[in-house]
Amino acid sequence: MEYFMETKYVRLKSLHNKYLVATENGESIKQSRIGNTIQAYWAVETVISRPNLICLRSYLGKLLTASDKAFLLGWTGDKAVQSSGSDSDPSVLWEPVRDHSFYIRLRTPVYDKFLRANGGGPPWRNSVTVDMPECAVTHEWILWSIETLDDEVIDIDLRNSESKKMCSSSSLEIIDQSVYTEGSTPSSFVSRDLSYMVRLPIYINSTLQIWHTVFAIFTEY
Repeated sequence: MEYFMETKYVRLKSLHNKYLVATENGESIKQSRIGNTIQAYWAVETVISRPNLICLRSYLGKLLTASDKAFLLGWTGDKAVQSSGSDSDPSVLWEPVRDHSFYIRLRTPVYDKFLRANGGGPPWRNSVTVDMPECAVTHEWILWSIETLDDEVIDIDLRNSESKKMCSSSSLEIIDQSVYTEGSTPSSFVSRDLSYMVRLPIYINSTLQIWHTVFAIFTEY
């Protein structure tokens, strides 16, 4: 528990050498070897009424949640997801349990299961579920190392990310080069050469901005 009490942000790394990341769809969770992105940053929130429990909030403002939905029908293990719940919902609460010297397990009190980083081939590869270890190998899959992060640096990264998302939503520029026939109306025009120029911002590592110009040509309505 002391790992989480001493910092505002953490990264969780599995024994597969991959990080727990929140996907951009705001729903799913996965593992990734890339840990230097905001998708791998988790804000630690303590629960005043239950000091042994924490919540982990993604960069999207969603909470790491133990769902009751099966990852695969007929198999053990439920999905770990992002949700918009609050600490009054027991499925978003996690109890850090020390294991060995350098690792912790995250137990969900509502299901009495652990956050597990799965290995193997598809569809298990890079998936994260809530499950109980069934053998010695999968016992190690519930072990996580905690990396504490510099609060000020992460705060800046998150603010920059929010600013970029706002810029991205307002920077989609469409240039309509349609040609109207003589006497036509907006509802009945014929376009000889309708060309849209779309500038799409692509962000790499939250800092590098590359502008690609994509042309889509439509000929006739």
